[in-house]
Amino acid sequence: MSRYDLFGLGNALVDHEFHVTDDMLSDLGIEKGLTTLIEPDRASLVLDTLSARAGAASKACGGSGANSVIAAACMGSSAYYTCQLGDDDNGHFYVNDMLDAGVDTHASDHMVEGVTGRCFVMVTPDAERTMNTSLGVTGDLKSDSLNTDIIANSRAIYLEGYLITSPVSRATAVQAKQIARENGVMVIGTFSDPGLTQYFKPQLEELFHGGVDLLFCNEEELAIFTGESDLDKGIAAIREWTQDLVVTLGERGALVMHGGTRTEIAGKPANAIDTNGAGDAFAGAFVHGLLSDWSHQRSASFACAVAAEVVETFGPRLTPARYAELRAQYA
Repeated sequence: MSRYDLFGLGNALVDHEFHVTDDMLSDLGIEKGLTTLIEPDRASLVLDTLSARAGAASKACGGSGANSVIAAACMGSSAYYTCQLGDDDNGHFYVNDMLDAGVDTHASDHMVEGVTGRCFVMVTPDAERTMNTSLGVTGDLKSDSLNTDIIANSRAIYLEGYLITSPVSRATAVQAKQIARENGVMVIGTFSDPGLTQYFKPQLEELFHGGVDLLFCNEEELAIFTGESDLDKGIAAIREWTQDLVVTLGERGALVMHGGTRTEIAGKPANAIDTNGAGDAFAGAFVHGLLSDWSHQRSASFACAVAAEVVETFGPRLTPARYAELRAQYA
């Protein structure tokens, strides 16, 4: 019997989320709607400026993969997360916040000297999210942090696309994928961000070489990665990389490819105030559905409902109680 339903591997970022205006982004020279990597000195400037102009930020353990794993755990999946933290206040905050969310981690056992990664999530009135990320030590996720036994005794492994930006973390992710393959563990991958498919395509190809069992991406990521602006052509081009495919379509819902069958799932109505974390929550809910032996169609419908509620909430995820309530509605 598997020890965990889901093993997650990803960046460890303490999210600082702010309400901002387009003018604030412009004044800081930040390109709206994208995720941009920044150096520690720049991170301090951004944090100080946003704190002065936008007020106090909400704070939570984050990272795309972490948000997905937490969502699955709050719905009832047993979950474990591996990441790299600095031995600082943010690192210890991260571990405690992760454990409080019901996700096991031994990240505190291999903290290193340095600064824990931070992500400044800036949400404009149109609900668009813009992120500036300072990776700190999170890009130094080394292979000795992997617990081979835990991976081998999990039902699925979730690999966050952002891992590929660091050669060290990318090599660790490739090794984790190989361990999973050797032990018959389902491999799940995500492109995570359009910027990755545009600027790090060779690195994504390295991570997903040989294919995965399930791949998550959105329309824009699919188009950039495949070079196909037509959705159908993009899907055809990506099939060599994955057995099953889920393409999120924003408010229009999602498209699922499974066993040669294409299913379109309608989106749920929502009054969006913050799109941050919606895709992460969708993936976590979908994976939880599969691990609960639901059909792909049912899992996608559930995931759309969860994502629709997340965009109506400020922050990247719902409360554990609300996740459980939504799950009960689909049980």
